Amino acid sequence: MYVNRTYVYRLLKSSWGIRVSITAAAKVGGVSAGLRVSPESKVWLDLDTLERKLTHPEIEQLCRGLLYVSSEISEKTRGQLVSISLIDVSYVESDFQPEGLAMAILRWAELEFELPDHEIGESFDRVSNRYFFDWP
Repeated sequence: MYVNRTYVYRLLKSSWGIRVSITAAAKVGGVSAGLRVSPESKVWLDLDTLERKLTHPEIEQLCRGLLYVSSEISEKTRGQLVSISLIDVSYVESDFQPEGLAMAILRWAELEFELPDHEIGESFDRVSNRYFFDWP
């Protein structure tokens, strides 16, 4: 059964920040639809109607965020297939970097699957006017 959960990721370390809202639902077991986050993973990302709205780099970042915790999700679900249905994504285009999507879906998954918080360093580079994430 799908239960929608919304997570809002916020990052502000300069005069501007990143804010991404993600609404998604997870289904454990059964047939998975959409994109497999990696060839080895049992976690799938179903974009449904959002596939036309999102760019390829944005989709890659969503997969990146889920891939980071996919083995933990598999442990929690005892190796069953997991389909994460992305229902809505919203952000302000003027204050956006695609990498924010990876962080937002990662944090969503931590809550959804009761995973521990993952330390991902976040920093702002004033010269390039961009945020950087230190993925281990």
